[in-house]
Parts: sequence; structure tokens; C-alpha cells
Amino acid sequence: MFGFGKPVPEVTVQEVKNLVDSGGIMVVDIRDRGTFQAGSLPGAIHASELSTALQKTDPTTPIVVVCYHGNSSKAATRQLISQGFTEAKSLRGGYAAWSMGR
Repeated sequence: MFGFGKPVPEVTVQEVKNLVDSGGIMVVDIRDRGTFQAGSLPGAIHASELSTALQKTDPTTPIVVVCYHGNSSKAATRQLISQGFTEAKSLRGGYAAWSMGR
């Protein structure tokens, strides 16, 4: 089990850009729907679609969780890992970092 004392795996904006470019990644945006619709990472799905998407997802698929600033996504990443999604990671700095390119 993934303990709360263990650091949540994170990825940088550049690492996510590389993963998005290479394909085979699921990006899950947990921000509110209006904010998500105003701008999100390429190919991202909204958290409201996550349950359905996970049913069709191999547990070794890289999953990147995105929130506003990279804090809430850590809890969501922990949850995914506890459900057996071994390659789940949080985007360090969240969408704010993505939109600034760092």
C-alpha cells in the first residue's frame, strides 16, 4: 500500500511535454469544469470522466494528474496508486506551471 509518508511521484512540465508528444499517456485534470474548459493540457480528460476512462486503462499506463498548483493532484495521485495504477504521477506546479512553460 502507498503510505502517506512516502513522497508522491511528480513529473515536470518538460517531462509531461515529452510524454504527451510520444503518446500513450493519460492526463487527468482535477480542476473545476469551467477552468478545465477554458484551457487544459493536450488530450486531457476531466476528473468527471475518470471512472469510465480507468475501466479501459491498463494499470501500467502513465497517468499524470493536474490541478491548479500541484497540491491537490498529489492526493488524487495517491488514490490512483492505491488502486493499482503504478505509473500515476502529479504534475509539479500544476496547470500554473504548465501555462508558464516551466
